[in-house]
Amino acid sequence: MNDPERLSEFLADFNKRHPLNPSNAPQAVKDVYGNMKAPDTNYGPPTGANADTAKYWANYFGYPDQYANNKVSVESKGKADAWVAGSQAGGLEQVRPIAAADVGFDFGNRNGGNLTEPKDIEAFRQAMHDPNFATMVGSMLARNNFNQAGDDPFRAEAGYRNGFGTLNDMERSGKPWPNPGYVRKMFPGQWNGQ
Repeated sequence: MNDPERLSEFLADFNKRHPLNPSNAPQAVKDVYGNMKAPDTNYGPPTGANADTAKYWANYFGYPDQYANNKVSVESKGKADAWVAGSQAGGLEQVRPIAAADVGFDFGNRNGGNLTEPKDIEAFRQAMHDPNFATMVGSMLARNNFNQAGDDPFRAEAGYRNGFGTLNDMERSGKPWPNPGYVRKMFPGQWNGQ
């Protein structure tokens, strides 16, 4: 993050490897994102500079402003310093170490997805408290999941919440997606549960 030229090259490479995004998706997918609404209750979008940062990175990776607002609201209720010690999820978009590593930011040895060394845990926590870094990584993860989901917005969010391994296992066994409330919160009134 401290070397803009290197970061620019890294992001350009990431975008080449993950070319699908809502802004270049088929019209039906664009319509889903274009018609996103804020949740009716318990809404906590980012504010001030955090809102600008979240929207910047969402837009950079092809998502509309409302997507950024809903993602932050659902994950952290707009709190940049949000941290869940058990899962080591941190920041505005509650990114975990294993998810950060999936998009190129490896903070150290992990066991079951969590970092094992106290110094690595603290480094990750501090990095996720930076709204610029946290929302960049969260938006990269959303783009990565969008590609894994084959540009299905609902499946992308189910994968974001549960991991695609779990999601694939549920689909193979004919079971419904776990945590469907997450997808409904991200897309209020748009997902019928199918």
